Order: sequence, then C-alpha cells, then structure tokens
Amino acid sequence: MFHCIEQVFSEGGANQFSDGFHVAQQLKENDPEKFKLLSTTQIPFVDFGKDVFGEFHKKFSHPTIELDEDGHITRFCLNNPVRDCATGFPRRKPLTCTKLTSPLVEC
Repeated sequence: MFHCIEQVFSEGGANQFSDGFHVAQQLKENDPEKFKLLSTTQIPFVDFGKDVFGEFHKKFSHPTIELDEDGHITRFCLNNPVRDCATGFPRRKPLTCTKLTSPLVEC
C-alpha cells in the first residue's frame, strides 16, 4: 500500500499500479464467473536469480484474488514478470488466462 502525504503537481508519474481491490470488487459484482475463476484457480509463480544475499529460487502458487472465510476480498495478486507459463487453468479453456488477465494488466 502506498501513502501519499502531498500530491506533486508536475508532468509524468505514469506507472503500472492500479487498485486491484476495486477491480476485484467490480468483477465480483459484474462478472461473477470470472471472479470465481480468479478467486479459486491457483496460479503458479516462479522467480530465480541472484542478489547480494546469494542465489534464490522461489516457487509458489495462489489465486489472483484471495478471499477470507466469509468471502471478503483480502488480497489481489498480479505479477506478470514472475507468473509461470503453466497456468493451471482448465485445458478446455486455453485462452481463459489471457482473457481474464489482459483487462487487469491494462488497468
């Protein structure tokens, strides 16, 4: 979460950040099928490399939208640079991942 004490009035400032919680809530209200898929399908993430502490190889998976036991949105995870190529989406819907995440990336 970012904290802005005072808005800077200048040119520029474009970034890739968006309000994932707002996007998730809009999906929940307007497209429950996509919301369910994004909140129940485990997406694998892989990241490996080397930094000042040595080599690392991270591997984990979780849904794009995480919910608590009451169904409230608690986390929104979208990180294309470390998303694995094997998505875990149903084989019968090969374009599902692209169709779902493309609008999220465009935010």
